[in-house]
Amino acid sequence: MQDNISQCQEILSLFLPLDEVTIARIVGVIVRTQSDDKSVHSKFLADLCGNNTSGDLSQMTEWDADTLIYATKQLAPELNWATIMENLDHEGFYIPIEAAFYFLMSVYKHASQGHFPLRAICGSIWKNAEGQISLLKYAVSAPPEVFTFAHSGRQLAYVDVVNDHKVQIEHANHAWLCLDLLEVLCQLAERDHASSVRSILEHPLKYCPEVLLLGMAHINTASNHLQQEVSSAVIPILLQNADASGMIVHLWHVNPNILLRGLVDAMSTDPENMSRFLAACQEIKILSPILDMIPY
Repeated sequence: MQDNISQCQEILSLFLPLDEVTIARIVGVIVRTQSDDKSVHSKFLADLCGNNTSGDLSQMTEWDADTLIYATKQLAPELNWATIMENLDHEGFYIPIEAAFYFLMSVYKHASQGHFPLRAICGSIWKNAEGQISLLKYAVSAPPEVFTFAHSGRQLAYVDVVNDHKVQIEHANHAWLCLDLLEVLCQLAERDHASSVRSILEHPLKYCPEVLLLGMAHINTASNHLQQEVSSAVIPILLQNADASGMIVHLWHVNPNILLRGLVDAMSTDPENMSRFLAACQEIKILSPILDMIPY
């Protein structure tokens, strides 16, 4: 291991003085080159290193998290690793495979005792949106010991989850309770990344659709297209449930527009949904105001 640390320090020394931006780019290169594609290795090492060709740069792809963090802290002990994660938004950053995501999380856990800074990945839209999506893709499906959204400052309140049993073990990292995540996904979908975002939402639409809809009801963006898609997909499922009235009244108070859009689409695809909808609304005494808002 000492040989690896020495090699690592030698290569990192090419970039002195080390700062958060530089380390973010180095980490990004190593993560990207977790791929087996050797041309990817060469290209991104060259992009990072430029004319700094001394040493065996191919060793960068073989460092483990322990080696990288130990060597980095020897050369730059004052680095802020939360800031490093926030600087992953740079050209070329991309998570090619799940192992690359696990490596990135291992790097952060070895470097910092704190939670991963969620603002780094779902606080705003990245300039490198494809890189952001590649990271979110693996983050939402990771087990909680690898990555969690549980420390998010904006979460769907526990009392809001009408059928809390829907949050099953697969969703233990709280991804679909994180409103910042949902908001950034909606914004990405409205910026020409709808297909990639829909792919990410396939799992929650299948396994916890009501939870996803409840979260989306709290999100307002420029066009609300993704929220409406989720509503149109989930409301027909909701109307099949005997306890639909509780969810309907909750949606009515949180976001009546998303409820109405889903109801209109549900009734247009299956006339039987009309009677289910009327019965549920009558039960919770909101039939009249809802009918007043439905376009004819």
